[in-house]
Amino acid sequence: MKRMLLHEYRRHAYLGRPPSRQTLINWIRHGALAGEKVGGAWVVFVDDNGEALHSTGNALADAALSRWKDQQLTR
Repeated sequence: MKRMLLHEYRRHAYLGRPPSRQTLINWIRHGALAGEKVGGAWVVFVDDNGEALHSTGNALADAALSRWKDQQLTR
């Protein structure tokens, strides 16, 4: 597991219009996106390919994130 700064993750993970910085922070806070605040910076936990670790243990949240990401890729 690696860490990626939130602004780098936004550029890397989303085509077109990414979710806002605040949305991603909310996802981290609520466990929908694996990450944390380190010092003053938010980081997202990613695998070796730069893909976010989305598994939250909550099947409903995982499914919603997966659908949202799929929609972003088809736009």
